[in-house]
Amino acid sequence: MWIFLAVLAFIAGQVYLFHLLNRLDRFLDRQTETPPEAETLTIAFADSSAANSIADLLERFSLCYPDIGIRLCSCPDVLAAVYDGKAAVGFLHAERFEYPGLKYFPMTVRHAPVVLAGCGLEVMPLEEESRQEMVWKKSGAPSCVNTFVRYIRNSGIFR
Repeated sequence: MWIFLAVLAFIAGQVYLFHLLNRLDRFLDRQTETPPEAETLTIAFADSSAANSIADLLERFSLCYPDIGIRLCSCPDVLAAVYDGKAAVGFLHAERFEYPGLKYFPMTVRHAPVVLAGCGLEVMPLEEESRQEMVWKKSGAPSCVNTFVRYIRNSGIFR
């Protein structure tokens, strides 16, 4: 019985991951239309649990600001990536961090179930919401970072 549940959970996870990657592919296809002189915003995230919420956010942001290109990366140490300048903005699970020169914006991300159109299967998230933090450098950040942070704060997407 446990093996069956483990296999079912694994398959559901793979289907959910495929769905998220498909959405990110569509988003990245639109990003190839960004003019070459556009600024590029590099966003790092710690894990894929918030990828669904971030994908919606990035889709809306790219529609509002088509002159800002977006590059996504996943890394285990988002704080170090932002601090070292490898990423301009990072999303990670909320904890209390103390990196000098970084700003933090706490938010609650609501996770919604995903319905797979082909088979009508609903993939439910394990948690309905999670605490996340958006991180960026206080000074020396390109203007696209300030635009992105302002968009997040004013959009009301996150509580």
